[in-house]
Amino acid sequence: MVAGAVEAPLTLVPMQNISIKMTHDANKPPAQQRYPKFFPGLALIAREEGVAGLVLKGLTPTILKNVVNYAIRFPLYLNIKKAMLDSKAKQKPLSEQGDVELNFLEAWLCGAIAGGASCVFSHPLDVVKAQMMSLDAHKFQGSNIACLRSTLQHGGVQALYTGKQSIKRRARRLVQFANSQHFVVISASLHRA
Repeated sequence: MVAGAVEAPLTLVPMQNISIKMTHDANKPPAQQRYPKFFPGLALIAREEGVAGLVLKGLTPTILKNVVNYAIRFPLYLNIKKAMLDSKAKQKPLSEQGDVELNFLEAWLCGAIAGGASCVFSHPLDVVKAQMMSLDAHKFQGSNIACLRSTLQHGGVQALYTGKQSIKRRARRLVQFANSQHFVVISASLHRA
């Protein structure tokens, strides 16, 4: 938890801040673009908004999103894994039930399901975060609540599930590999220890 709180302001927020600004900026004609490259973009944000603008814009939704992700992902993974192990154990004779393990695909599937579920619940926070970091963030006057209200007023609840990376694409990527791989690595590492 402490690592996530440190990670967010030092790495996640500045990286996502410039990434979102560059993405929005890329839709403008080249002569109007202000963030064409990564490091000059970071320097411009720091110069115009100060280090606080680089680190604090979108900090709260970023931290909340990570908390929601981890609060769902890890317990859900462990519960699914336990259910799968229990199911496999019941299929073995009583004397062999202590040797039950998940294979690579089963561990991967547990991670994919847990990662997909965490995306569904954290995506609204991701939308608020992206809007708070966008080129139009000034209209929310630094308020995450104002941003959330505006999003709901203009698009309803479904607006919390929109964006360049739709929830469907994110879920598809998860099933392809994204969040499940670290659970497989963690399981393999713990098994060897």
